[in-house]
Amino acid sequence: MLGAFEGLGTNRMGEIELRGVPVDKVKRRFRRQNNVLQGQFPNVHVTMGNTCEAGCKAIVRIQLDQLQADGTLDRLERPLHIFTGLQFHDIQKVDGDVIVVGDCAKGMLERFPNAKYWGSCEKYANCNTHLGHLPDDGIAA
Repeated sequence: MLGAFEGLGTNRMGEIELRGVPVDKVKRRFRRQNNVLQGQFPNVHVTMGNTCEAGCKAIVRIQLDQLQADGTLDRLERPLHIFTGLQFHDIQKVDGDVIVVGDCAKGMLERFPNAKYWGSCEKYANCNTHLGHLPDDGIAA
């Protein structure tokens, strides 16, 4: 739809003319990505309540992949605990640093008042999934 709006053509498959090699000759299957967060990153503990798959969960995974690739996770001096989604169980105390991601997990700030928080704010009201990508304010900053 955005491409059509920008004048790049239609998004209706019946109106798209395919040229060149037939799709069946060039298509290939891709291995499904790994979107598991728990136990994937050294010294990082992710607790997900009801978390949006394409929202906060995806942002956390993208940022952790970036932090692992640049070596940041290997340099952690303390465990990192990330909470995202609505939390339905009682979490008392954790050893290490805490990040709370998304509006749904904002209640965790009552238990961890010193936590870093990425969610809606005055500058970005009602929009938290993009906050992980901000170069100076995002999770990886």
